[in-house]
Order: sequence, then C-alpha cells, then structure tokens
Amino acid sequence: MRSCGFNDFKELAGIDREFTFHDIRHTNASILLSSGIDMKTVSERLGHSSVTITFNTYAHSLKVNKQRAASVFQAQAGSLFR
Repeated sequence: MRSCGFNDFKELAGIDREFTFHDIRHTNASILLSSGIDMKTVSERLGHSSVTITFNTYAHSLKVNKQRAASVFQAQAGSLFR
C-alpha cells in the first residue's frame, strides 16, 4: 500500500500549480513574521532547534516590521511636539 504524499494531496484537492510543502512552510513563516508574530513563536511552530536558525532564515521578513516601527514612532513622536 502506498502512502498519500503531498503531490497526491494536491491532486485530490484539484491544485495544479507547482509548489512544494517547503514553499508553504516558508510562506507561513514569512506571513507570520511580517504580521508581527514574534520570532520565538514562529521558531517553535516551525520546530527549529533555536531561534537563531529562524532569524537567519527569515530576517528578510523583518524589514516590514522595521518600516512599521519607524512609522509608528514618527506618528507618536510627532504628536509630542504639536
């Protein structure tokens, strides 16, 4: 008896677009991080042995958070000087 693999699942679901399970995993992590979910939580969800692995792999996702932080600071600091 053959086990049902990811490609079998995609076929059963009627998905004909090419992507791997790893692509879904990477997209999930990137979305969570860019939505402000903390690195530790994402690392645990991915099953990484350390947050360092997650950080080194997904640091590019943090650029959005840096931009958001700058915007929030600018808005709040601006209100202090009005």
